[in-house]
Amino acid sequence: MKKTLREIYFITLDFLKSLPINKKKAAIVLGALVVLIVGGYLGYKYLKPQPKKVYEALIAVRSQANADPVEDAKNSLKAGDVLLLLPEGHRWSDTEKVSYLILKMNLTEKQAQTLVSPEEKKAVIPKPKTDEEKKIAEERKKAEGDRQQMETVRARRYRVKLEELDKNFDPNILLEKQPYLDKIYDWKIVEKKPKL
Repeated sequence: MKKTLREIYFITLDFLKSLPINKKKAAIVLGALVVLIVGGYLGYKYLKPQPKKVYEALIAVRSQANADPVEDAKNSLKAGDVLLLLPEGHRWSDTEKVSYLILKMNLTEKQAQTLVSPEEKKAVIPKPKTDEEKKIAEERKKAEGDRQQMETVRARRYRVKLEELDKNFDPNILLEKQPYLDKIYDWKIVEKKPKL
């Protein structure tokens, strides 16, 4: 890449020298060309659309609850949370079919990972006080290296907006059928949860 940009630079410079314009204008034109070329390359490399694939999402339709609010946020799935994403055509068990909503979703790999990931924050690790605690902390640091320990704040960061499927969505319909398997949805029915 560096060699290609250098070659483009010298070709452009030679071209500009052959033009009957002063050096100041040549520098401006050269700078603009370099910015366009580099910007175009970076735009292509980083902004090109990611490939998508169709997944089947297993979605909670009823909120789980825990009496402890901190544990509730960390461990309880809420209505709209995606429990699992598997490739289209997966054979779901009868229990899964009546307990969870199954939707087909066309997503990039990054979107799929984001949809099932928890909300996390940097863990606060207390300073070791005893020699035993110091030894354990040193062993942990050796094993984990410089990776920052993370703590789960909420079971999922994102949720599927069930209300967009049907304003009066009734989970009991799952006892009869999966109502939305004939349509493929995308990221538009997903929302980030508000901060706790």
